[in-house]
Amino acid sequence: MKSVIDAEGDGDTRSIGSTNIMDWQKLGMLGVITSGGLADSDEIIYHKVPAYHKRKGRGFRPGRNEIESVNRPINLGGVLVRPGDVVMADGDGVIVVPREHAEEVAKAAMQFLDNVGLERYQKMQKGVKP
Repeated sequence: MKSVIDAEGDGDTRSIGSTNIMDWQKLGMLGVITSGGLADSDEIIYHKVPAYHKRKGRGFRPGRNEIESVNRPINLGGVLVRPGDVVMADGDGVIVVPREHAEEVAKAAMQFLDNVGLERYQKMQKGVKP
């Protein structure tokens, strides 16, 4: 389970912090991506929770977080994200692949892996650390 949060309207405040993230992790969340602010990044990094955000947040959003909807399309940084889409993130950015193109994109991406990347991928598939 991943959490993808549209928080564009939060201004310069944070939409999530370590308390939210740690609670969600206990419920099975594997990572979080937000178009808003994030706080407590040192604690989140310490607990090795993948968290990707647009900016650091300085304070609480009035009224805290409220769940508006679950498993509905949202706009994340100008990109439509629908339930079932593949969302990948690392320290360089976030990509969204529409679910109907996921298999095609995965197959096309394989040809661009360099020898080192392919070797790492094959080892990981066998359960061996690269």
